[in-house]
Amino acid sequence: MTANEILADIEIYEKFDLVKGTVEGKTYVVVPTTTETGKNSDVVINRHITLAHNTTLIFAGGKISGTGTLTGDNTRLIAPITQIFGEDITVDGIWVMDRAYPQWFGARNDISNNEFWHLRVACEAAKSTEENPLAPEAEKDKIEKARDTALKNLKAWKVDSSDAINKAMKLKHAGEVFLPKGEYAICKTLKVPYGIVLRGELADYRLNRSNIQLPIGDYPLGGDTTPDDLSSYYKLGTVIRPLNTNYPLTVDSDGTPITSFDNNFAVIINSNVHPFIDHTPDGDSGNHTNTKGDHNEKWEQIYPHSLTTIQDIQFSNFWTATPSIRGIYAIGGMKIENVSWSQFVQAVATPDDMYCDGKTIINCQFNAPTGCIFYGSIFHKLIIQTETEKTEEIIKRFVIDKKSIMPSI
Repeated sequence: MTANEILADIEIYEKFDLVKGTVEGKTYVVVPTTTETGKNSDVVINRHITLAHNTTLIFAGGKISGTGTLTGDNTRLIAPITQIFGEDITVDGIWVMDRAYPQWFGARNDISNNEFWHLRVACEAAKSTEENPLAPEAEKDKIEKARDTALKNLKAWKVDSSDAINKAMKLKHAGEVFLPKGEYAICKTLKVPYGIVLRGELADYRLNRSNIQLPIGDYPLGGDTTPDDLSSYYKLGTVIRPLNTNYPLTVDSDGTPITSFDNNFAVIINSNVHPFIDHTPDGDSGNHTNTKGDHNEKWEQIYPHSLTTIQDIQFSNFWTATPSIRGIYAIGGMKIENVSWSQFVQAVATPDDMYCDGKTIINCQFNAPTGCIFYGSIFHKLIIQTETEKTEEIIKRFVIDKKSIMPSI
């Protein structure tokens, strides 16, 4: 729905004005403000503002930005699927909407391969070669500079959608957060609160694989998109691709994986603390009632029902870029339906020292990378074949814990 379509049904509305404030029960519209130069500008909030009780906020082409906090008080929110909040604004309080969209916070579902691989390509290009040999320290400095520049580019291009998805889930509190179809890159763990339904669109996970030709027109992927790209776009579902911003550091000196994700999980459900951290005073896994070892500190909701849902999403990893990425870590009841994991070493994990029943997994698919070797709960090692046919041990130790590694669902 466009801004004009939203306003078409509003006979009487008042422009959202920070100076005038808000009145209980009234409807306000956020529209672009015109500056002296004639350009549209955001509504900027650099302090804490609480909206009046039971107001309605309609976004009709405007955006709220700044470094302040906007707190809703049973505030109804109506907006198109586009960015309405700046990256640095904090949105808090109670808001009412049918569903929330990560696009409201700047999520992108049109990530290109060039953007996704930019960090890796930049770091690889900085390495020493036969044509341009470098001393080890010089090579290290060059790679670090290339990495810093690449990370700044990724931020400027807004490649990472993890913050936007997390903010949308926080805004909704409970209920549906919808990810329209397309490819999303995440550089950090998605933290799904209790009661959230994180839902995408179920379809194919590949682009540029269709031979169907469509007429040239206004393509959703951009002006230079070819008809073949468009035909495959219409077949594309919701795809989430982990992007490890710790690259090129993939493992430490003893083989322990290093990624930008919490314990290498793409998603955690109903968790208050870092997964697999033992808070007991004596290091065992028993239940304690003291401050350090409180069993209930580990989850957001104690003994949760299976309300939290992840549905119709395809997680797609590129093995050599993030070789140790795992899928979902869930504490307590949850439902996972029509979800697939491609090139992950684990799909779903739950703690073995907490009461966690009510788990439902339906119609899911999982494939691990070629070369995975599992010894009990330890991901032992991965052997790959290099261009020179030299085998190299990439990961000696995946994780040391008591959680089961599931090669299949």
